[in-house]
Amino acid sequence: APAEYSTGNSLTGAPGDATRWPAWFAALTEEHRAACLVTADDHRIWIAAERLLEWRSVHPDARLYPAIDAAPGTARDWDADDALAALLRDRLAGLGPVSREQLARALAVDKERIDTALLRLQGQGYAVRMEQEGVAELWCERRLLARIHRYSRERRRQAVKPVPPEAYLRFLARWHALDEPASLERALERLEGWAAPVHCWVHSLLPARVAAPDSVALDLQFLSGRLNWFRPPLARGEARRVVPGSPVALVPRGHLDDWLRAESLPEVSEASDEERSDAVERVVALLRAGGATFQDDLVRATGMSEPEVQEALRSLVYDGAVTADAFSPLLALLRPKSGKGRRRRRGSLPVGRWSLLEAPAEYDECAGPQARRSERLATISLALLKRYGVVFRAVLQREPLLPPWRDLLHALRRLEDRGEALGGRFVDGFSGEQFALPEAASLLRQCQRPADNPSTAVISGVDPLNLGGILVPGPKTPALAAHRILLEDGLPRARLIGDALDLLPAGHSGSAGLAEELLRRPLR
Repeated sequence: APAEYSTGNSLTGAPGDATRWPAWFAALTEEHRAACLVTADDHRIWIAAERLLEWRSVHPDARLYPAIDAAPGTARDWDADDALAALLRDRLAGLGPVSREQLARALAVDKERIDTALLRLQGQGYAVRMEQEGVAELWCERRLLARIHRYSRERRRQAVKPVPPEAYLRFLARWHALDEPASLERALERLEGWAAPVHCWVHSLLPARVAAPDSVALDLQFLSGRLNWFRPPLARGEARRVVPGSPVALVPRGHLDDWLRAESLPEVSEASDEERSDAVERVVALLRAGGATFQDDLVRATGMSEPEVQEALRSLVYDGAVTADAFSPLLALLRPKSGKGRRRRRGSLPVGRWSLLEAPAEYDECAGPQARRSERLATISLALLKRYGVVFRAVLQREPLLPPWRDLLHALRRLEDRGEALGGRFVDGFSGEQFALPEAASLLRQCQRPADNPSTAVISGVDPLNLGGILVPGPKTPALAAHRILLEDGLPRARLIGDALDLLPAGHSGSAGLAEELLRRPLR
């Protein structure tokens, strides 16, 4: 301890009253309540009479100055390893993150013995190993580390200054590149897990975000193994038929199991005969036996006509039991009847094979169910952060495929603890916790003032940015593909409900004629 009381700082470098320690220690030694333990290698340690027997077990050859007896009520036969673990436990309770070298120096024992004791405390759930690349390995008492994290989190959250909801809508327009179209990959990343009618993907969602959307480029995203699509679970009472307005979700192939729930996929082998036709049974049997198959091969192998195979595939799409390794087969399958008789160009022929959509495994045998559930929630939470930049409960009202908010909240807090997200009150006027990506928080601050030359964009009612009436005052626009909304600087200015033009209060004042012209203009 000489270095500590000569500098006035504690072992961890924190300032304190260490220069007054010698006088306090002398008073305790006069009362035989403390002593200086001198180890065989002449290392001096101040100890209390209550811990004398433990120190004797750890350093049996040490000398005491002055000689004192153990405090009453502390008599016990200590094993050397048990005594070291007990001393280490109390030392960790009084320190923050500390390295094993510091602990070995403070207790005057070898690093190997410290490692053994630390691993023992870790197995008991008392100590936590803190690993970080480029930083020495540190150890900390679990509850103390949780308290440090909580204080750090609260301090970071208090530093966040919220912006009004209007600024958040301006941010979302830039975040989704509505003002300046971006790449197809970025648009698909923002829309991961969003469910929308099939035709809306190619006629409204992607055209609003991509300069020149190309169906071939979209198919390549699937054929290269990057993307997959699936039919979400149906709402109770939904009509049992597949139409061009049937919703599908696009997700990265590696995240498919995280978005699918095991109970959402039907067991096609257990479907009743009343619910499934013979044609569907034959298609299922062929897909199960032969794997991914082109539609033309299904026609030849089953001996059915092309319309019969298509109707069977529609039933399986309805059930969420099949997928394809491209998007064009789904578009062709659900093309409105008015367009089926038209002669298709050679370049517009659908490519891709159909296959059964297997139910995801409940959990990884090595990781366990809880770890698999945490991984799934983390994937969904990151996708929401990429879609909205800032995530809070109100902005998720129109999300159809989400677990309960309480589960997402736990996953978002874990992302904040890992430094992948920031916590705080980013958008004013909404209760509950809010989380943001670091790059989103930076862009959000830049959107507080309206743009000098506001840009306009038209979105459909099924777009995730259809947030009028949810985040800002005004009527809510039903999430229907036929409805259109005009955004000016991110704020809803007008909407087209059927053939009726409705001017909204959230946007800037302007010409109703210009608004109607923009809304009626084809998106593609």
